[in-house]
Amino acid sequence: MRNYLDLLGLHRDSDQNAKLARIEALEAELEPDYVSDITSVLCNDTRNTHYRRLHLQYDAMAATLNRGVPQQDSNSWSKRLVEFSPDPNELPD
Repeated sequence: MRNYLDLLGLHRDSDQNAKLARIEALEAELEPDYVSDITSVLCNDTRNTHYRRLHLQYDAMAATLNRGVPQQDSNSWSKRLVEFSPDPNELPD
């Protein structure tokens, strides 16, 4: 799963109008299938709620790993969290 809010440059608590405006602003730069996927996730209330909760959990795990305190990474979170980091090649200019 991609971090669509990061891609759009929006905060997790952004309202629906801000999301739609940002999607429309970037629509020309993104592939149509990608725009459709972003819209289906962020504009559906149920999917958006689950999406926001999931990213909140990953933010908490990432913050824990980035404390700078040596710790045992028994669940390989450092490897798992990489997929939620924004890919510089996917971000709009």
